Amino acid sequence: MKACLAIISILLSFTILVFLLNTGYATGQDHKWTIIPSSRVGTITRQSTKAEVKELYGENNITSCPISVGEGRIKQGLCVFGGKKNELLIEWKKNGTPKRITIFGMNTDWKTKSGITVGTSLDKVEEVNGKPFLLTGFGWDYAGRTVSWEDGLLPSELQLEFEPSTTLPQEKERQVMGDQKIRSDYTIIQKKGLKVETMFIRW
Repeated sequence: MKACLAIISILLSFTILVFLLNTGYATGQDHKWTIIPSSRVGTITRQSTKAEVKELYGENNITSCPISVGEGRIKQGLCVFGGKKNELLIEWKKNGTPKRITIFGMNTDWKTKSGITVGTSLDKVEEVNGKPFLLTGFGWDYAGRTVSWEDGLLPSELQLEFEPSTTLPQEKERQVMGDQKIRSDYTIIQKKGLKVETMFIRW
């Protein structure tokens, strides 16, 4: 009987270990900065409350802050690691759980399991997605944001905002300006040297 219980205990422990490794919980540092858009950002999940976030990251690392949501609108949210490279902003739903998490710090440790982070190139994002995707035009409040992964591998909860590093002749720039949807493999878009400037996780 004792032998059977010992075997069951070993099997249970092994099962738990496999689960933790697969979900990223077994390696603290990886888990700490890993984004799994469908479920968590580090230790922040879809169900996390403000009190839980403060407990997870410490009162000294948390401040209330205004968050710009576009078109001059501001919402009050929570800032984690304010002013530091791993800063993130949290907007809240009415039920008190995260609505949108924003990450924008250059050299941030935050990244998806596939390696997407602030500064990742458009080509790399296409590669991870497995195909081209749609993003908005430039020169307005919602410039360069992904609007559809076109049934690619990236999840709908992840939205990226791209910043161009190259300025093209005016007649070409006009073709990719304003409120329109453009394929990421469009020739002019490919020439703009786009890199991820901001990451949004939308729940």
